[in-house]
Amino acid sequence: MEDSHNFHILSLVFNRSSRFARLQSIKCAVAGKNLYMRLSCTTGDNLRNETNA
Repeated sequence: MEDSHNFHILSLVFNRSSRFARLQSIKCAVAGKNLYMRLSCTTGDNLRNETNA
């Protein structure tokens, strides 16, 4: 998951799921049979859309 090629593919899918969210990084940890993924993202500035209404 933390490989740059895999990150690129996952970020394309993640970024398509929201108009504002953008994936910044992924950190993975294995605990027994479980994989925990911490996704860091930005949400952009969507406040200006509300002020123009």
